[in-house]
Amino acid sequence: MAEATVDYWTITPTVLFDFINENRRQLNRSPIDHGTMSTRLTLKCNIVAPGVFDFSAPQLKLNAEQIQALEGIVNDQFDLYLEKVLIRRCTAQADASKQSTPKAQTPAPARLEEPQSGGIGAKIKRLFGMN
Repeated sequence: MAEATVDYWTITPTVLFDFINENRRQLNRSPIDHGTMSTRLTLKCNIVAPGVFDFSAPQLKLNAEQIQALEGIVNDQFDLYLEKVLIRRCTAQADASKQSTPKAQTPAPARLEEPQSGGIGAKIKRLFGMN
């Protein structure tokens, strides 16, 4: 059986912002409110990678290169030292259209039965194989 490959990852902006604040607390830095983070990330991402990141969406859909770029932007904007850590907070997703679909089982051909005729005597004969 072939394994499904990971095509992209998803993360909600809220989880991303909480992750940033969690890492800032570990470095004894003050937390930043979500609105400020959203604004700073939107501005920086529009300069570095226009149209790639949408922090107003319910989920960010990212590939491996985009996660690495976002991690660099987060490090720059919020004075963090993340390296290949953000991907652990993302949820792996596989593109359903690329996954192999299981082959449908073909049904066995239906037996064609001859129409039953006759009365009760004919049915008894067929039952006991006297035809």
